[in-house]
This record gives sequence, structure tokens and C-alpha cells, in this order.
Amino acid sequence: MRYISQNHFGLQLELNYSQRGWKERFDTTTHMNRYARSLTYLEIPLLTHIYFHLGKPVRMFFNLGPQIGLYLGAKELEREVNDPESDTSYYDLQVQHKFDYGLKGGMGLEFRTKAGSFILEGRYYYGLSDIFNNTRADLFQASHSQVIGVNLTYLFRK
Repeated sequence: MRYISQNHFGLQLELNYSQRGWKERFDTTTHMNRYARSLTYLEIPLLTHIYFHLGKPVRMFFNLGPQIGLYLGAKELEREVNDPESDTSYYDLQVQHKFDYGLKGGMGLEFRTKAGSFILEGRYYYGLSDIFNNTRADLFQASHSQVIGVNLTYLFRK
């Protein structure tokens, strides 16, 4: 949902279903380890929307603002451990902090038509909360999310 309150300025509220995760590949001279995990979130960003006209139907825009997220679940996609000396204990570690918050920003192009707006946007998200515990006794010093994404969006007018 987008609300334009001023010329070149507005607010945008979204509800997004997102899958994040990571892949690992460790290759030594004799062994290869592979691991991949997918994490699913429900995200709610509230973004400041600043736009500029590049021509009649085209706008360039910037979005920036906070985001909160709720962890919904995880799925292990790949696990192959061939090196018995490597530490893989964190492969079985469950997400310990299910509430996520951070900052999201992006820029893109909007093509306005009579049928609605078609949007192509590149975004970056920097999480300020950690997924796992990070005290001195824990495995990680930090485990916050960083996401680079490309969005293709359709907005209809109401």
C-alpha cells in the first residue's frame, strides 16, 4: 500500500513473504563439505517513498525505512559432510531469536500505465537483530541478516 501525501514524497507499507538463507562450500585437498539452509519470514517494512519524474510514464524512486519480521520456519536444503575434523555442530542449531528488525533501502523504476504501476527495484536489508545467541560462550559473534534482492511489483490504483 502506498500513500502519496506530497509532490515527490509518500509512505509505503508492505507485507512480504520472504525466504532467506545461506550456502556453504568447504573444499580441502581431500574432503568437500556442503551445507544449505532456507529461513522463511513474514516481513513488514514501512518505507519513505521519494520519487522523481523521468518522463510522462516513468518515475525513478528511492525507498528507505525500518522493517520488522517474524520467523516462520526453516528447511535444510543440503548437507554433505566428508571432512570428519570440521566443526559442523551449528548445522543442527535452531533459530533462537524469532523476531527480526532492521533497516531496508532500495531504488528503482516505476512504469505507470492505465492498468496500474509496474515496478522494478533493487533492495538491501541490514538486520539489527541476531538469529542465534552471540555471547562469548556461543558459536557466533554475530548472526544478523543481510539481504540483497530484486523486486518486481505490480500496484493497482484504488
